[in-house]
Amino acid sequence: MTPLEIDGGKIVLINRGFVPLDAPQPLPPTGVVEITGRIRLSAERRTGAVSDSPTGVLTDIQRVDIDRLAQQLPAPVVDVYLEATQSTPADNEMLSIIAPPVFGNGPHLGYVGQWLLFSMCAIGGWIALVVREKRLLQKSAGK
Repeated sequence: MTPLEIDGGKIVLINRGFVPLDAPQPLPPTGVVEITGRIRLSAERRTGAVSDSPTGVLTDIQRVDIDRLAQQLPAPVVDVYLEATQSTPADNEMLSIIAPPVFGNGPHLGYVGQWLLFSMCAIGGWIALVVREKRLLQKSAGK
């Protein structure tokens, strides 16, 4: 996460990408920078998830917690952060840009088919039981 000062003196946090743990931290571009990206909200901590230290200076983070990161910055921080997809001037090549989210059916269409089949089996089984029970009742009534 890199702080970027915008007009008005506020700071926007920029997720410039991933850096391998054993690699040195690449310096951000200097001067006027134009960044294109996706606006994101602070990540909520989920039950059982690893948590960042509540105090001190964070050098590695487990999730983007804007309020926590704002504690170590000198100016007010905007309530959203930006996942950078492009930068002018170009950013360091060592950074791995975060891939855009993929919107598609994935395996879910197969699950629809599975549950449709399960439902048809349940309905078919229920019909078979009703027919069998009806025959047994007719047979015992005819005796």
